[in-house]
Amino acid sequence: MAGFSKHREPTPLADILDRVLKKNLAPDERLSRVREAWRAAAGPFAEHSAPTAIKDCVLFVTVSSASLVQELSFQKEELIEELNQALGARLVYGIRFKTGLLPAGK
Repeated sequence: MAGFSKHREPTPLADILDRVLKKNLAPDERLSRVREAWRAAAGPFAEHSAPTAIKDCVLFVTVSSASLVQELSFQKEELIEELNQALGARLVYGIRFKTGLLPAGK
């Protein structure tokens, strides 16, 4: 075909889904899905922590104590992997923890 001299590799379906989900999910809907996945990914720490925001693919998590912030920080990479696996797309690329009061109704 004229004009198609370069051969491009097919785009992996996972990359396409990532772009579609990031583009089409409202921020509140995305955070809601992440909160659900957090319960499973954080295990026993979920009771003492709560995702409060997601911005530019970074998840912000409030944690009830500094010692838990340290413990969760050690597990950050595994948490990101488990969250994205549960979400079915790479919506979380980083996590920032801070100590504070957990939101009501957590």
